[in-house]
Order: sequence, then structure tokens, then C-alpha cells
Amino acid sequence: MLDCTASSGDLSVVPQANWRCRLGSVGLRGKRMSIVTGATLRLPPEVGRRDFNVPEAARSAAFAAAYDRETLFYDAFATGRGVMLVGPSLRNLCPALKAAAIACDGIPSKIRKITSRRRSDEVLLSAPKDPKILSLKMDKFTADLSLSACEESTFAGLNCSVIFNKNNDPAWIGDFARFHKRHQDLEGLLVVDNGSDAYPLEAIASELDTAGLTAFRVLSIPAKWGGLAIGSHKNDALFFQTAALNIARMRFLSRARAVLVCDLDELVLPNTRGRNVFDLARRRFWGFTPIRGRNCYPVNGTEERRRHGDRRLRDPKQGLDSTKYCINPRGILRGVGWDIHKPDFVSVDKAMDHRGMEFAHCVAITNGWKRDGSIGHRELVEDPALTNAMADAFGETLPQ
Repeated sequence: MLDCTASSGDLSVVPQANWRCRLGSVGLRGKRMSIVTGATLRLPPEVGRRDFNVPEAARSAAFAAAYDRETLFYDAFATGRGVMLVGPSLRNLCPALKAAAIACDGIPSKIRKITSRRRSDEVLLSAPKDPKILSLKMDKFTADLSLSACEESTFAGLNCSVIFNKNNDPAWIGDFARFHKRHQDLEGLLVVDNGSDAYPLEAIASELDTAGLTAFRVLSIPAKWGGLAIGSHKNDALFFQTAALNIARMRFLSRARAVLVCDLDELVLPNTRGRNVFDLARRRFWGFTPIRGRNCYPVNGTEERRRHGDRRLRDPKQGLDSTKYCINPRGILRGVGWDIHKPDFVSVDKAMDHRGMEFAHCVAITNGWKRDGSIGHRELVEDPALTNAMADAFGETLPQ
């Protein structure tokens, strides 16, 4: 990540950024070639701060601390139409950006279009062919930064997925990839890392090197995730995930065959009709298929975090719950942004049958699970289909 200094000319790399920021720009070989970064721009306090997007009554102290007030954009990269900036909702920072002197490789650039998503904005700039450097001059502030490389060709024609990570066990990421390669013909994976500091990112690359994928990338963007507000505004300030999904859509996955959008703890199970989720998304008129989820629990009966493969039990009282999806990025919905549970502003998922596509929501896999001790109080039974799917992907012996 790059931080900015007011009235100082060029951007400076903050000390905390250390080696992660350098991996994407110096052409290192081996595993590090699979680790890339976002061209992130944060504004100094004297330039301005994003105002809050929820009423004061909906803000807690934790919310205010987690709210991203300083990031102008998470990433900047060249597309066939110009240079794209993707970041949190601009809000009161929009006038300052519009008034800025912007250039690409020294050639003056204009804002062609600003697209507002539910929790993020996309700014399209005019640019010469294959630009390398983006320059912004605002009141009391000047910045120059290298544009990120657009990697559409890396995943072109592949069945892909995008997931998020922060300090999760790299083995879980490997398990996610292996399961979906075995049961859904997964070929490419983009892991968006939100500032892991428990291990070097090469640990993820090492795990994925053995998963049998055609291509993968670890995209490092250590920005604020956002906090939960109170009441009906609960998710309004979760800028990062939505913005990062659209960075994935435009910078990496726009030419993929189809893309599975789900979480690390969600495994799409084999379909009884013999179709994989990518084929189904491609065959449907909308180029999109929803996938319904159901919790699955570990055979050891506790919330101990082990591996996906030991989540083989169900609670018969629980039905299908949350929804994720798979989408053809070149289909009818190609101009629609991606959100967490469905394409942005699209409710077609509610009118569509999931065609037997279901994912197993693996309880207590990932660090984000709230461990409430409820597993031990549930009447759980083994699900033969789930057990067979896990055994087929990971072997009969439970993973350690």
C-alpha cells in the first residue's frame, strides 16, 4: 500500500508496507510472481476525510475506528477503455477529485465517468495506450504512483473463483481450491488478502502451488475492512469487500469462462444432475446462477478449528439459508457490478431456481466465525452425500 505526504511531490512508501508492496512491482520469480498488490492511494488529513455515511446514532466507537475515511481508491489499473480507479464511495471527496489535475504518463487526463455501486465507486479516466504512471495534483497535495498491471489474460477462458483472506490458515485456502477442482472443475483462483500478518503471503502461494490449478494470484490490499453500524445501517460502511470484488471483475476476471463468488468456508457440492456450477452459469440465459447454502458441522462435535474435510454433520432442523452465486463475466450481466451475495442491484437471483446447486457452509472454518459454543447443544446427524463429497476430495481419513 502507498501512503501520501502532503505538499511533497511523489508518493512515499510507508514503512509498514514492507516487502508486500514490493512483490507486485519488481518481477520476482517463483511463488512471488503470484503475489501482486493494489495501487492504493490514501489522502493525508489536511486534504480531507470522507464523511460518515450513517447517522450519528448508528455509530459506535468501534464503527468510527474501522470506518475508512482516508482511502481515495484501493487500486488503479489500465483497461481497454482507459484507467480505472476503484475505491470506497467517494461522497464528499468527489468534488476534490473532480477538481484535481490528473495525468497519465504526463498526458492530461479527464474523468470520463463515475459509476456508483452500492458501497463503492469506479472512476474511469481517459488515458494514452498502456499507461504506466498516474499523477494527481490536488490542493496542498501531489501524488504519482505506478498503475497496477491488468491480468485479464491470466484467467482468460478458465473456471475461476474469488475469495477473501486475512490470517486464515493457508491450508484452508488449499482445501478450498482442491475441493472445487475435484467437484466443480475449478481452474483459476484469486485470493484477495486484506493485510495478513501472521505469515508471509508466499505461504498461500506454496499451498496453491500444490492444488493443481492452472492459474492463481494473491492480491494484497491491506486497507480497512469497515465496521458494522447499528440497526438498519449495519452494512452500509463495508466498502472494501464490494470494491475488491469489482477490482477482481475488471482487473483479473473479465475474460474468465465463469466466476464463483463465495467465501473460504463455503464449498459448492457436487450437483445431482451431473453439472458443475460453471457450466450451469454459462448455460443459463442470464449467465448467472444462485447457490443456496446450508451449515455443516465437524465430526468432533466442537468448534475447534480444524479442516473443511471434517465438516460432515448436519442439523436436520436447519434448511437452506444464505445465497452466493456464479456468473459469466462476458454474459448479459457483464456491465453489472459484483456484490457479496448477488450482482449489484440485481434481484434476478430471487426469481431463479438454484437448480440443485448447494454449498456447504463449514462452521468455524475461517477466523471470522463467532464461536458461541452452540455446536455441542445441537442434535447433529451425518449427511452421507456430504461425507462422500468430503472423502472424495480429501480422502477417507479425517484431515488433521
